[in-house]
Amino acid sequence: MKTILLTGGVGFLGSRLALKFINSGWAVLFWARNKGSESVEERITKSLGFWDPNYTRSQIQQEEVNVDITKPLPKIKLKDINVIVHCAASISFRGQEENDFLERENILKINFGGTKNVLDFALEFGIPLHYISTAYVAGDREGKIFEDELDCGQKFHNPYEESKFLAEKMLRENMGRLPIAVHRPSIIVGDSVTGQTSTFTGFYGVYRIFHLLKKRMTAEKGGDDFSLPINLFCNPASESNLVPVDFVADTIFALVTKGESAGKTFHITNESPPNFGELTEKTLKIMRVKDFFLFDVENPSFVPGYKDKIAKAMERIVKNEWEPYFPYISRRRVFDCRNARAILGDAFKAPQITEDLLKKLLDYATDKNFGREKEER
Repeated sequence: MKTILLTGGVGFLGSRLALKFINSGWAVLFWARNKGSESVEERITKSLGFWDPNYTRSQIQQEEVNVDITKPLPKIKLKDINVIVHCAASISFRGQEENDFLERENILKINFGGTKNVLDFALEFGIPLHYISTAYVAGDREGKIFEDELDCGQKFHNPYEESKFLAEKMLRENMGRLPIAVHRPSIIVGDSVTGQTSTFTGFYGVYRIFHLLKKRMTAEKGGDDFSLPINLFCNPASESNLVPVDFVADTIFALVTKGESAGKTFHITNESPPNFGELTEKTLKIMRVKDFFLFDVENPSFVPGYKDKIAKAMERIVKNEWEPYFPYISRRRVFDCRNARAILGDAFKAPQITEDLLKKLLDYATDKNFGREKEER
C-alpha cells in the first residue's frame, strides 16, 4: 500500500482529496494541528465525514500527527512515504491595508514559511512534493496566462496571491533537487453533483450579500422576488473561472498518481468559463433578485438614477462587500491548460457552469444560510 503525507487535510479541498486517496487504496498520513478542544483525529474524522456520512476511521488507511508547519519540522521519517501533497494554506484576502500588517505577516508565515518547512522535510528524505497553489499568482495580469510562466512583473492584489507566488518561486528554484509539481486551481466551488461545500468564500462571498439583503427585505415586505434597483460595478466581460471541488480533487489525484508531473506546473481551471455578466444574470435569476444594473467599469455609459435612499444605501453595502473580490470580477484572462491536458487528455474537462449546476450550488448555500447557520432563519 502506498502512502501519501497530506497537509491541510481538514480543509475544504484537502479533505476531499484525502477521501479520494483513501477510497483508491492509499494510506494517508495527515499533518494537522489540534484546534481548541478538538484533537487532530477528531478534526480529520469530522472533515472526511462531511463528504461521506458513512466514513469510518481506519487504522490501516490513515494516521494523524499533530504538526504545526509554521515551525521547523522534525527530521524524523515516521514511515515510508511515497509522496507529499502540501495543501495547507491561509486563504485570507485580508492584509493589504497598512494597518493590517499582522494579518499579512501571518499569511506569509503560513503560505511561504510553512511551504519552506515542508520543502526542507521533503528534501531531507527525497520525497516527491506536490504543492497546491492558485491560478491567481498571475496577480494583475490579463490575457492568456501559461502554466510555465510565473514572474512576469505582475503586481498582487493581496498577500494571499503574493505568498503563493513566493512559495512557487522557491519551489521552482529547487526543482532540480527534487521531483516537484505545482497545481494551480482557480475559484473552487461546491460539489458538481450535490452542490455541497464546507466553505463559503470566493463565489459565495460575492453573492452572499444578495441572499442576506433579500432575506431581510422580503421578511419585512413579504414575497419571493426581491427588487434591487442598484448599480453593480464590475466588468461583465471578465472571466469567472469556477471549478467544482470534485473536479479539482480528481484532477490532482490523477496528476499525482500518473507519475509524469515532476518539474511541471498545472492550471486546474475551467477552459470554458462564463463571463461575470452571464454568471451574475443566471445567479441572481435563481436567487430571484431583479431590477439590478450591471455597470461596466471599463466602458461607462450612464448611471441610472435611484428610486430612493434605501437603494442607494444597498448599493454602497454591495460595493463594500465586493471590494475584496473585485480583482476577480474585473479582469479578462485565460488560463492555458496544455500541461494538464498533455498528461490527462480528454479526462481533463471541468464541468460547465450551467444554470442547473448553479442552482445546486445556490440551493445548498441558501439552505446553510451561506455559512451562517447559527443565525435565526
